[in-house]
Parts: sequence; structure tokens; C-alpha cells
Amino acid sequence: MKFFNFISDVVSYVKYFLIYFVCNNQPDDSYPTSDYTLFVVCAANRHRITGRIITGARHYDTIMRLQMESAEGSEYWKGCEQGFIDQRGNFLTREEARILAYKNGQIRKRCGGDHEKLFSENLY
Repeated sequence: MKFFNFISDVVSYVKYFLIYFVCNNQPDDSYPTSDYTLFVVCAANRHRITGRIITGARHYDTIMRLQMESAEGSEYWKGCEQGFIDQRGNFLTREEARILAYKNGQIRKRCGGDHEKLFSENLY
């Protein structure tokens, strides 16, 4: 039985090595590291009262509008907070997302008003 535990451990470490080093990807939650880098993934809106989050490639793009209309309707989303999410689904305000994107070199181009806040146009 010890042999199989050893094999299982080896397979786990090989998987970790392949994901983290060879693929240059981040490890999953089963391998926490102190240098885990978060990235801005996509635009998001958060309802100020319920905290519900919807996402899209850009704010109010077709995908985001379909999400708004399919559940509660667009009236429900008036006055929502615009921001972004990271790869773990954490909501980031425009200000928080700008700091993270700048730190990770995700800013591809500049646009008006982006000295304090992140805009989708900065990313792609």
C-alpha cells in the first residue's frame, strides 16, 4: 500500500511540475504558492445590493446585456458597479484592476481617463 501512495505522490508532483513550469501556467488551488499571480480576466458588473456578478468581454457588450435581460431585467442592473474579475472570479473595482493589470504588464494600449481606472480598451 505504501508503494501506491508513493506513486500517487510522484504523479501529483509531476502534474504540478508540468502545469507550473512547463506550461507556464498557474497551479490550481491544490498547490498553493506564495507567488501565485492574479490576472485581470474580463469586464464585470456587480449589483450593489445583492453582490451578484455578471461578466463579458467588455462592459455592456452583447453577452453582458443578455445576462442582464435573462434574469432580473435591465432595470435591476441600473446603477451597478463596473469592474473586472480575476481568474479566480474575484470582483475588482476599476481602480483595483488597473493596479493589478499594470503590475502584470497587461496594459496593451492607453485610452482617455485610464490614469486611475482600468478600461477594457486597455487590455485588448
